[in-house]
Amino acid sequence: MTSERRDGPTPAGGAYSEAVYMDDHGELCEKEVATQVWITEYDADGKWLGETVGNLTIPADRLRERLSDWGPGSLRVTKP
Repeated sequence: MTSERRDGPTPAGGAYSEAVYMDDHGELCEKEVATQVWITEYDADGKWLGETVGNLTIPADRLRERLSDWGPGSLRVTKP
C-alpha cells in the first residue's frame, strides 16, 4: 500500500487524513519499506486543512543493510 486514508478527527480539526509513503528518494513505495510519510488533512467537504511530513524509523536490520552498501571505511564519526 503506497497510501491510506483514515476517517475520524485529525489534529487540525479535519474529518479525515490521507498518508502517502515514500522512500529515501521521494518515490512512492510500500508502507513497509517507506522512510518518509506525507500526511494531508481535509475537512468533511474535502477542503485541504494542512500537511505534515515526517521521517519514519528505520529498523536496525535495514540500517545495517544500508550502511554495508557504503563499504568499509565509508562511515566515520567525527567530533565538532
